[in-house]
Amino acid sequence: MNKKAIIISIVLLQSICFCADWPMWRGDASRSASTSEELPKDLQLQWVYELHPNAMAWIDQPRMTFGNVYEPIVAGKTMYIGSSVSDKVTAVDTETCEEKWVFYTEGPVYFAPVFWQEKVYFGSDDGYMYCLDAEKGNLLWKFKGAPSDKRIIGNERLISAWPVRGAPVLLDGKIYFSAGIWPFMGVFIYALDANTGKVIWSNSKSGSMFMLQPHDSPAFSGVAPQGYLAAVGDKLLVPNGRSVPAVFNRLTGELLYFKHAESKQNGEYQVAASKKYFFNSKITYNLETGKTDYWVGFNNGLVLTKNAVFANVGDDSNQIRAYNSDDISEMFWKLQSDDAMVQLQAGSKLYALGKNFVKAIEIPELKKTKDVLSAKTVWKADIKGTPAQVIAADKKLFVSTKEGSIYCFSGKNEKTKTIAFKKKEAAPKDAWSDYTGKIIVTTGVKEGFCLVLGTGTGRLIEELVNKTKLNIIAVEPDGKKAEQVRKNLDALGIYGERAVVLQESFEPLELPPYMAELVVSEEPYFGINNQENIKKLYNILRPYGGTVCLPEKKEKQDALVSEIKKSALVSVEIKNNESFVLFSKTGSLPNSAAWTHQYADASNSCVSKDDLVKAPLGLLWFGGSSSKSILPRHGHGPSEQVVGGRLFIQGPDMLRAVDVYTGRVLWEKSLPDVGAFYNETSHQAGANGVGSNYVSVADGIYVLYGNKCLRLDPATGKQLSEFILTDRNLKPGDSCGYIGIWKDLLIVTNFTLLNKAETEDAKINPAIVKTWRNVFSTQIMCLNRNSGKVLWKYNAKSGFRHNSIAMGGDRIYCIDNLSSVVVSMIKQKGQTISDAKKLIALDLATGKVDWSVSSKDLFGTWLGYSEEHDILLQAGRSSSDALPDEPRNQLSAYSGKTGKQLWSKKGEFSGPCMLNGDTIYTGNGGAYSLLNGEVKKYKNPITGTDIEWKLTRNYGCNSLIASKNLITFRSAAAGFYDLETNSGTANLGGFKSGCTSNLIAADGVLNAPDYTYTCECSYQNQSSLGLIYMPENEMWTFNELFLSSNNQVKRLGINFGAPGDRQDKEGTLWLDYPSVGGPSPEPKMKVVPAAPEYFSNHSSMIKEGKLKWVSASGAKGVESVTLTINKNAVEAVPYTVRLYFADPENKKEGERVFDVSIQGVKLIDKFDIIKEAKGPDCEVIKTFDKILVKDTLIVEFSPAKDSLLCGLEVISNSKK
Repeated sequence: MNKKAIIISIVLLQSICFCADWPMWRGDASRSASTSEELPKDLQLQWVYELHPNAMAWIDQPRMTFGNVYEPIVAGKTMYIGSSVSDKVTAVDTETCEEKWVFYTEGPVYFAPVFWQEKVYFGSDDGYMYCLDAEKGNLLWKFKGAPSDKRIIGNERLISAWPVRGAPVLLDGKIYFSAGIWPFMGVFIYALDANTGKVIWSNSKSGSMFMLQPHDSPAFSGVAPQGYLAAVGDKLLVPNGRSVPAVFNRLTGELLYFKHAESKQNGEYQVAASKKYFFNSKITYNLETGKTDYWVGFNNGLVLTKNAVFANVGDDSNQIRAYNSDDISEMFWKLQSDDAMVQLQAGSKLYALGKNFVKAIEIPELKKTKDVLSAKTVWKADIKGTPAQVIAADKKLFVSTKEGSIYCFSGKNEKTKTIAFKKKEAAPKDAWSDYTGKIIVTTGVKEGFCLVLGTGTGRLIEELVNKTKLNIIAVEPDGKKAEQVRKNLDALGIYGERAVVLQESFEPLELPPYMAELVVSEEPYFGINNQENIKKLYNILRPYGGTVCLPEKKEKQDALVSEIKKSALVSVEIKNNESFVLFSKTGSLPNSAAWTHQYADASNSCVSKDDLVKAPLGLLWFGGSSSKSILPRHGHGPSEQVVGGRLFIQGPDMLRAVDVYTGRVLWEKSLPDVGAFYNETSHQAGANGVGSNYVSVADGIYVLYGNKCLRLDPATGKQLSEFILTDRNLKPGDSCGYIGIWKDLLIVTNFTLLNKAETEDAKINPAIVKTWRNVFSTQIMCLNRNSGKVLWKYNAKSGFRHNSIAMGGDRIYCIDNLSSVVVSMIKQKGQTISDAKKLIALDLATGKVDWSVSSKDLFGTWLGYSEEHDILLQAGRSSSDALPDEPRNQLSAYSGKTGKQLWSKKGEFSGPCMLNGDTIYTGNGGAYSLLNGEVKKYKNPITGTDIEWKLTRNYGCNSLIASKNLITFRSAAAGFYDLETNSGTANLGGFKSGCTSNLIAADGVLNAPDYTYTCECSYQNQSSLGLIYMPENEMWTFNELFLSSNNQVKRLGINFGAPGDRQDKEGTLWLDYPSVGGPSPEPKMKVVPAAPEYFSNHSSMIKEGKLKWVSASGAKGVESVTLTINKNAVEAVPYTVRLYFADPENKKEGERVFDVSIQGVKLIDKFDIIKEAKGPDCEVIKTFDKILVKDTLIVEFSPAKDSLLCGLEVISNSKK
């Protein structure tokens, strides 16, 4: 053997070699993209398989492009292809391209399958891992990675709340995968026996950690797997979407490290690993430590062999480089590659993809040289389309294109076959065509999500797709019927993205609330003939008109109508005609509210009146729209506005409407330069300083646009009317005056104080003027908002600051006063200006002055009004990215009716202030009485003493805003404070909220449109979301409550092994022990031994329990717990003591038995958790009343080696 042959042989040695197969993504568990198979020298195009283009989950995330191309695997003579378009896996003969079998799931299949020992494995967005017989496609087993079958809308599809997007990898007979991509919903990582599907280990705790985020500030978050898992040695690598991979012990499932904060702007869904390194997002990391070792490009292709790493590096796609796999800093050679990206090594050749071609390059000898070598291309073929993936197996080369084709090259010299998907012809017009037409005419519904009860013939589904833009979700309990309809719809080219079939009965179905615009059926009733099912259907309906339309003969309709009426539905409208019984959910959700202005309402309360949105929160939907056409984050555009079930958000050149309940984009209205003022990537005050340029009410969106105010239809975005406000020639981006609505009145400010031409003439620094030009106006104008008729005008002596205009109680309040900065600008123009300061109240009906206050002591740049208490608050709007003159040292309150000052308070206050009932919450986390200015206090939940209310948050660039039950903000990640329990600061881990305040509670939903455009920080997800109250969800908090050792503990919970604190509905504050979840009170407590074995699982793993989030974690091997109750106690006090248990390990009675003693008295003899709980993972609470405690409470367990304790709760029985 010659020298070159020896070198090539060494290159081909792989950590794992599957010979002629390509059994998983990139060929093996390490994702090496290399194989020992030598392909024929003269490859010929054997066939082309033309499919519908595959679909990406994330349309605007360059680091999460999975789904952009078909990713086939090959075993023997069969190719297996997953589809995210039609929710299936297809087996195809590699010789003939003939279809062998198809298997449908109930969600998109974004990632490549895995082949092993005549089985095929894959995950789906439906939350399941599947194992099929590879030859016939029969289901062998499936495993639910999700804790329940709860469904949501995700990336515009109906999917599991815990999609399997941690794509499977197989090694040593074990299949590894994960379910869930949102830490606050729970993340579940599994190792299963590949033969049986039985759990070897699971990790449900790594989604709940108090950990550093980008910007080096901590939050409750965790891993959020999206991408292809990789396995090498004893390491399991789990990609985290836009962040770096986390690394786990493959044998135990324990997290070794997740360098989330250090990832900065790096991370993506692909990872490849060798014994020493792993490669992700153009960075090489040390596998043992996770630290960055060297920068090596991972430009959509990197090939690993035992001795070399082949890659295109950085922006230079014309070169392929070879590195030493043992020392990545050592480069062997550079190879000129003519704009081709290396993707694969097969035998002695590298295969690279170019714009419209694939080619094979002979691998040069692995020796160091400074010369740039010329690539020896030994084969090349043209590809129609954009080649994006290439694999080698079965002596063939397969190339996938973004356009949906798969090319097969082999050594055979035969005529090329093209197998193209041909849509089945639609059925001719029939009775179902007429029936569908009647439904459309009767309901008027043509867009949104539609639930079809029962597939029937399938024709109703077909016609709804043909005649409307509805997304169809059909429910069919009969497996054979469901499969047949799926195949038929797939043949028509509409299955998946337009219509899906769920094989399930309606009763157990867990569909998202508020989803359906329409519910229909081919069959009368379909089991919807009882009040329970009627209520369930009603819950699924979208507010503001969602309609159930069921077929029934006229003579049989009374019974159904009667059942609907008996169901006592709120805001329901019932109708019937010759063919149908209909009932609709009319109007808004009870106790919900709108957010119509920049600061919630015309009163600038900064508080939504919505009472439905409360903690804990869970996902309703995510994805759905791109942020790329939204205003950039640092420009601080207006906050979104929410009314009538629609969310309105602005871009530089458009206004967009999104469905609050599904995230569906309803319309976009082109308005060139409408957001030009806010379209700034560097930091500026933006709307923080000048306010919003639009407001939204149920029947109109009013937009300041140049010298006009446009009124748009909220339902369509079409222009209804326009009102000319001034004859000045203003461009759309020049005018950012105040705009507000009170009843039928439209209030705008006219004539901004400093226009562009004047400031340019005066040669004033335009960088300074840009914002200040739009902060003040010289006139308030009131119009009839329907006709545009001007009703009155009121002129300023100096100028009206837009943030200091508020309305309520049929008055408009304003401050006539200029900033010293603007006064200086005016003086530069040689003009004089009044220095009078005046607080004014005008009658909204007439524009006449109700009262005014003239005082040199007026300081405010912001006004807020409480109509409930008729109190006007003067304050500043100091915050991050605010104007420099914003005051933050005073609050003053006035009677709205008379102008009499009620109180004034000095201190440290940032804004904008939130007026919630009789409380003022300030931007720096304080609380004061609106009635008298006194500091707000509340009961310390542990000691019962009065303490000052205080909110603490970590890094965040936005301002606090509120609703009745929450204050929302960014605290490293998206965050909130629960006002119902005062539990502390919580997070919605996995994404960041915007620099503009965008976590807005309205219409029963916490709306979180993605307002982070231009941000590249590596949060795992960058997406819009809708969240609702989910009492079963986890929620962890931190707070800075101080617990003095001199105070008596009145009520306290110790949550062993928990990720953080949380207060329950009964008032017990549960503290994590040991304390790992940020700042927290620290009671004096001693545990023996000092370091027992702590464990933690997600609360959904507990099957039954009152406080599942207490019983999901605990300590094993505890001998005793000593809790100091009152070190200065004079006498013993009776306490109720509760002990919480749940056994996560043992399955049978008698496997864990121990005694429990309190205060030296044995109270439980031979306690068996499994026996008491009737099974594993079930909570047992043992309550002991009138336990006398003087200074310390002592709980003991014997034998300690068998003990387990999840929670300890103490409640004083004393009224003192």
